[in-house]
Amino acid sequence: MKNNGNTGSNVNIGLTNNRLTGSLPLVLNRFQYLDIDLVGNSISLIPISFCNNHDWMSGLVNSYGCNAILCEVGTYNDYGRQMSDATPCVDCIQQPSEFWGATSCGSPNNSTSSSTGSSSPPSSTDVRYALATFYQNLQGSQWSNQSGWGQIGEFLKNFQLSDLGTSANFSASSVCTGWTGIKCDSSNNVIEIALPQNGLAGTIPTEIGEIKSLRALDVSANQAVKVKKNDFWRALTGSTSLTTLNLADTGINDLVGIGAASHLEELTLDGVYFASTLPSDLFQLTNLKSLHMQYNVIIGSLPSLIGQLSNLQV
Repeated sequence: MKNNGNTGSNVNIGLTNNRLTGSLPLVLNRFQYLDIDLVGNSISLIPISFCNNHDWMSGLVNSYGCNAILCEVGTYNDYGRQMSDATPCVDCIQQPSEFWGATSCGSPNNSTSSSTGSSSPPSSTDVRYALATFYQNLQGSQWSNQSGWGQIGEFLKNFQLSDLGTSANFSASSVCTGWTGIKCDSSNNVIEIALPQNGLAGTIPTEIGEIKSLRALDVSANQAVKVKKNDFWRALTGSTSLTTLNLADTGINDLVGIGAASHLEELTLDGVYFASTLPSDLFQLTNLKSLHMQYNVIIGSLPSLIGQLSNLQV
């Protein structure tokens, strides 16, 4: 696709009723105008960046987000995607599908099912793209310690992020050796990114949610780090492995939408100066075992909703 000359033209791809599985490749972001029919497959992940490609699906993504491509996991309609206001993707109350594009509840689609019964992990391209976007958005070239991450800087001198799936570049497993702040498990899956007090500046990209193996993220003591409210927390919805998040002493100043990250168990928000009452969204994090919010100029009384955080430990 790198050499496809039609990236700015209308591109139509018909892949209905096959046996496709796993994640959609991020290289599709190269196309400005794309109509892709994927109903009848077992797609486990659509990168969140696709939801912002407003010219896709004849412009329907602008109105319905990723539902215009395929109904998101746990929802369905007769078409497997939203085509108008009259055909919304609706929640499956019983036996929700684990895949995108369901046309009924209880199965991924009408023609194929998963042989393993579980979603496929994200491809290495997704992980590399997420790390590269993280580096680019947070001004990696200015970090105090960027050991290993410099490979991304070198790559971006000659290529664009969308070339990751088609060009020779760093591998997903290589980031497990000598990359500052990255920790991996025995299978070379990235499980931790810890870059406290390292000169990060900018907005944490939503693509970080595509590293499904990530268990802990620490960007504390980087005062210029921010998140895009709602979007960032929504991006973490599917990252059920991410249980530890440290945003202390950053530039984050509200928590609108944080309830979407309901799997969090440890949350540190010291010194972010909300200067407001505690947001009700916070009390949707019922799996929290540890919550630190010191030096935040929180005002008002302590709401009774705090009782919902029944798993907090002393």
